[in-house]
Amino acid sequence: MAMNDSISERRLFMRFPIKDQAMIAIGARRGELIDISFGGLAFHYTGSTPWPDESAGAAMLCGADDFCLHLPTMMVSDVPLESALAGKPASIMRRCGLRFGELNASQLIQLIAFIRDNTLDQEIPEIGTMMPSA
Repeated sequence: MAMNDSISERRLFMRFPIKDQAMIAIGARRGELIDISFGGLAFHYTGSTPWPDESAGAAMLCGADDFCLHLPTMMVSDVPLESALAGKPASIMRRCGLRFGELNASQLIQLIAFIRDNTLDQEIPEIGTMMPSA
């Protein structure tokens, strides 16, 4: 099985690439969103060490027109980006993946609006088709 096959099999939700700069803040740390789904997001940041697992929690996402929302998150991954390693020994670019915690109806509606306003022009599926089956 190819590596990409195993990654796509683990993903339950379609990913939407960010079209303009959208930011994430967790506590005092900041990053730039790469993509987002209805299950989580990926972002990159500059740092010499990974974010501690306990730093995940209430994440604030800010996008177009200063639209911000707060969502519960859990750390999934934090890895250095290979292309950023050359020439940046002290401070490197890292990619971090977060999974959303349980979202209430209001948070889900805000997440849908955030995805529609801040991702590349793609058709957003209907809410019932986005949730994994039990």
